[in-house]
Amino acid sequence: MVGGHATPDWTATSSSMMDEYRRRIMIGWLSLAGGVLLVGMGALWTLQGLGVVGGSVMSGATQWAVIGPIVAVLGIWLVVRGVRRVRAGNRRREGGSSR
Repeated sequence: MVGGHATPDWTATSSSMMDEYRRRIMIGWLSLAGGVLLVGMGALWTLQGLGVVGGSVMSGATQWAVIGPIVAVLGIWLVVRGVRRVRAGNRRREGGSSR
C-alpha cells in the first residue's frame, strides 16, 4: 500500500494483456485460415455447379452454383477479418496506434 491505496500488480496486468494479445492473434490466424478454406470450397462448389468440374454428384446441380459464391464471399469476409486482427495485434504489440 502506498498512501493508503493498494498498489496495482503490474506483472499481473502485463501478463493478462499479453494473454489478450495472443488470443486476438490466434483468432485472427484461425479466421484467416478458415476464410481461405471457405474461399477454396466456394470456388470448387461454384465450378461444380456450373458443370466445369465433373466427377461429383454436385456436378451440374444449379444449387451449388448458388451456394458456392455465398460460401466464397463468407470466406473473403473471414480472410479480411483475420488480416485486420493480426495487423491490429501486431500494432498493439509494437506500441503503435490501432484502429
